[in-house]
Amino acid sequence: MTTPVRIGVLGPHSTGKTTLLKRRERELRGHGVPVARIGRLARRAAGIGLPKTHQHTAASTEWIIAQGIADEIAAAAQGAEVVLADRAPLDALAYLHAAVEYRADHLHRREKERLRLLVSTQLPKYHLLLATVLDPDIPVDEGHDYDPRYRKLVDRHVHELLADDAVPHTPRHQRPRRPGQRHRAGAPPLPAGGRRMSIAPPAGTITIAGKSVSRLGFGTMRLTGPGVWGYPADYDTALTVLREAVDTHGISHIDTADAYGPHTLEHLIREALHPYPEHVLIATKVGMARPAPGLWAPHGHPVYLRSCVEASLRRLGVDRLELCYLHRIDPQVPYVAYRPFDAGLLARRGVQAPLDWLFSRGEHVAAIPGTSRPEHLAQITAAAAGRA
Repeated sequence: MTTPVRIGVLGPHSTGKTTLLKRRERELRGHGVPVARIGRLARRAAGIGLPKTHQHTAASTEWIIAQGIADEIAAAAQGAEVVLADRAPLDALAYLHAAVEYRADHLHRREKERLRLLVSTQLPKYHLLLATVLDPDIPVDEGHDYDPRYRKLVDRHVHELLADDAVPHTPRHQRPRRPGQRHRAGAPPLPAGGRRMSIAPPAGTITIAGKSVSRLGFGTMRLTGPGVWGYPADYDTALTVLREAVDTHGISHIDTADAYGPHTLEHLIREALHPYPEHVLIATKVGMARPAPGLWAPHGHPVYLRSCVEASLRRLGVDRLELCYLHRIDPQVPYVAYRPFDAGLLARRGVQAPLDWLFSRGEHVAAIPGTSRPEHLAQITAAAAGRA
């Protein structure tokens, strides 16, 4: 049995979830991709006597989640390469929370913990989650009599659960931020007029992707939580490091990946640097799935790679990626042979030695070190500038 690409949608009823998945299903089938669409779970639950909408209970929610999981497993067993899930597990939980609040009811702690655990085991299995945002001014589909208050509650709980689970997403009119994090007033402001000044780049420049950028780049992987997972413990310091790299030290080549966090680094870069100065190159990588902290799994299926690129565009807030790398070769997908760079040669003490070694390889080589500390960033750029 192959492991399919899993895409789930969340959001209030009558916000276009099913229509979106139907269109994607037609497109994929048109390209010859075996695809399965999972849905009608709430209707099926009601068909066996379980409550729905604002009458949802822990039992009806558990049935919907379990049935959705079973349907996805069956679809994979039948050869689907892409599974489109209308009502991903987190969505069912949001409907329950909204129903409980709507009724001014409460969930028993054990029920709540059991459902959260069930949902948490499924989240890493989704390669892409799409959340709709409710526009209350748009009327519901004809023939549906949905309570507007309940729809608003569902919308709020969907996005609160996404934030609670650190699932990267961008609600309309909001910028992504670590859950519960407040931005400190002391964070570095933009120069007058909102434009960043161009600082002389350390170690000179190099042309990458048709753009002249600093030969010393900045790698962002260290600006995450333990195991390259989640947001950094000190969110504001991470923003400061990114801003100082560009505004103070003249670095104009920022390297990241959708797998860092996963996804959190692209959100962080957008918050720190968007709108991006014209001289700055944001390079990202796709093709690496993150099932858990510290775990990496190459995933090179073309459908998955395309979804990764489209998601990176949204997270970074751009219309095009100026530079996008394939993060790792997937041995299950036929690509040309490659030879990885021997990173072990850089395992030396201090900053100057590895930088000297890298730059001495030739003018075509760019160094992309990373750090999570502003003072270490200053040491790196000083070492690079000292040999320019």
